Amino acid sequence: MGHRGLVKTTCHFLSCLLTLVLLTGFPFGVKADSGPDQDDRTALPCSATLWSDLELTVPIINVDGKAPYFSANFLFSTSASGEMMLLLNEYKVIQDPSGYNCEQATVSASLEDEATALNMYLPDIVYSNTSYWAMATHQPTTDGKAWFKIHGASTNPDPANIMAKTPYLLYSGDNTAMTVMWQTTSTPSKATIEWGSTTTYGNGLITVTETGSGADQHQFSYTISKLAPNSLTYYRVAVNDKTFPGSFRTAPADSATTLSFYCYGDTRTQPNVLDGVCAQVLQDMNNNPAQRQTFTVHTGDYVTYGLGEAVWNREMFNPIYVNSMAKLASLPMMGVLGNHEGYHQGYFVLDTKNIGALFLKYWPYKFYQTPGRYYYSFDYGPAHFAIIDTWSYPNEAVDAAQLTWLENDLKNSTKPWKIVALHTPIWDCKANTPALQAAFCPIIEKTGVKLVLQGHVHHYAYLKVNGVTYLSLGGGGAPLDNITPYDPNAVPYIIKAAAVYHFARFDIDGNTTAVTVIKNDGSVLDTVTVNK
Repeated sequence: MGHRGLVKTTCHFLSCLLTLVLLTGFPFGVKADSGPDQDDRTALPCSATLWSDLELTVPIINVDGKAPYFSANFLFSTSASGEMMLLLNEYKVIQDPSGYNCEQATVSASLEDEATALNMYLPDIVYSNTSYWAMATHQPTTDGKAWFKIHGASTNPDPANIMAKTPYLLYSGDNTAMTVMWQTTSTPSKATIEWGSTTTYGNGLITVTETGSGADQHQFSYTISKLAPNSLTYYRVAVNDKTFPGSFRTAPADSATTLSFYCYGDTRTQPNVLDGVCAQVLQDMNNNPAQRQTFTVHTGDYVTYGLGEAVWNREMFNPIYVNSMAKLASLPMMGVLGNHEGYHQGYFVLDTKNIGALFLKYWPYKFYQTPGRYYYSFDYGPAHFAIIDTWSYPNEAVDAAQLTWLENDLKNSTKPWKIVALHTPIWDCKANTPALQAAFCPIIEKTGVKLVLQGHVHHYAYLKVNGVTYLSLGGGGAPLDNITPYDPNAVPYIIKAAAVYHFARFDIDGNTTAVTVIKNDGSVLDTVTVNK
């Protein structure tokens, strides 16, 4: 979802930057300043360097090439708890922006709490010869100064580990199989997978060959098949001398009448928040793994810039965030295309010709109905899921072909539960979309759909319209929205709304689906009952 509105800030520098971001929708480009009497760093060309006097200088450039240009200087400190901190020391306007064209940085803010929730992406920070992914969050203090807490982690501290994306799962629609995927930074001397019904594995040791050997390639994929429905399988991937374990449960029998699954969305921008959400999902799953180790519906906006390889590595597949990696290794993700999957690194401008290119690369589902579009459907136990694409079209003008497909798909399904998921909300407390209401609501209502899962908005909302439950589940990590004022047209249908980080668990049992919405601190935010 784009930034909007004016944000009050604690200093003139951030006020200028945030105003530009929120009014234009564009972030800023950054390039490392090598510091006094130092050569540019070539190993990490898009990094900022903390040199001996513990100062960090980051030129911040408006990407459309227009003034003003800023150079921000930060003092580095370490808090009593050992956390990395930055203090905004000074800023100045610079005249020559030439050459500043590396990885982009962004400044954003929670519109709910403008004074204390300022987030700023910096380029990688190099400190004591260690590189850190860095996101700075404004840290309120009593000294009146602009301090920022650094959320960062070293980039691959183990040189022997060449794993770029640790193992994750894809569901192909077969309840006797599961696909395991991973990616390395270079061609390994060994890449194998083994599996079994226990952690002793025992079902052979299969060598897997990479697909592609160039930059950002080295992908591996293997489908474990001939399993029993609703059975637990442990697997282990080995790359060189490193091993990566995981497990999954196959989909239930087609005749099953019960099913649990999870849903969240808008996981972009703050991987530390996503990691906390994933920690709660894993804890909830482990409370009843036989029932809950199934899959997750993701309602779109996986990362900030979906056409930037480095951004996927930093925000979705960052190995430092162990809960996020463990969840990907345990629960396959069934994804919805979001607008951020069509943004090049540093630009909030939708590229409809290339949208989803990396999304498709990492989640190559077999279900897509037509090239260049990302709508599809699949069955899982007693439920049929129809995934809508609202973003691969210029001006979000969904074509007649998708509408015809959707109506036929839902009408022809014999599953007792029909569930629709999409990124842009049809009905929401604040971000209603009349064009989508006109296009999709008649189809949804006449084909027996009772549950619609949505993203794009960074909050939770529960609305009921003409017997259909609409849930906005966009609390996976993106900066939270201010949910008020409500859209007057939605007010009669709003049952609950809250700007909190969250996910939802759905428990289908016969003709009833119980929804439990859980905050990232583990407490229950809401419960919803949906009846057929």
